[in-house]
Amino acid sequence: MLMQFGYRVRLMLELRQLRYFVAIAEELSFTAAAMREGISQPALSRQIKNLEEDLGVELLVRSPSTALSPAGQQLLPRARKLLAEASKAELSVRQFAACRLHRLDVGYFSGPLNTFISAALNEFQQSQPEVKVVLHELSPGDQIDALRD
Repeated sequence: MLMQFGYRVRLMLELRQLRYFVAIAEELSFTAAAMREGISQPALSRQIKNLEEDLGVELLVRSPSTALSPAGQQLLPRARKLLAEASKAELSVRQFAACRLHRLDVGYFSGPLNTFISAALNEFQQSQPEVKVVLHELSPGDQIDALRD
């Protein structure tokens, strides 16, 4: 919370509003940005107006054609960076949920298959570098118990 002239001012940037702002900045058209984002032009205009009110600045110059204000020029690279980071976070969570960022525990016992297992695990690690592989040398009986656990 910011204190300004004795009043509390809450600033909350919504990713959706930033996405809309970037679309307008790249298209330099509310109509084209609305089509790109799949929303109506009045809804897009309202979201940008809300963002400008929250920030207390004009981000876009609307006449005679759409252009970025100095504040909009300041915000654009930061908005792109925030959206890219949010996208990375979403991808990371989705990958985790899809079991792509897990640990793979492999139980093995010494024997003639070690060369095959080693080659298979090396190939797996090259194709799935985000998965941590942990090897455990176990007797066949201990492997069965570990699988049950």
